[in-house]
Amino acid sequence: ATKALRSGDYATCIQITDKAIQARLFGEEYYLLKAEAELQTGEYKSALETLVSGLARYSWSVRMRYLGIEAARMTGDSKQASV
Repeated sequence: ATKALRSGDYATCIQITDKAIQARLFGEEYYLLKAEAELQTGEYKSALETLVSGLARYSWSVRMRYLGIEAARMTGDSKQASV
């Protein structure tokens, strides 16, 4: 998934990470990669939803919180972005 993201193959990255998330594989990285790919493709609401879902499982993730702020800014959700 990381290789797909870095090479610009965002659809493949989203597909791989979505399968991993659905299979409940361990690791916050799947949520981060999926959200980053969604942001790159302009799917800002989907990215925010991915991160909110990830934070429900990995509430301690500082990286997800930070990316969540960025996603909230992109969606225009100033309340969520200021958290």
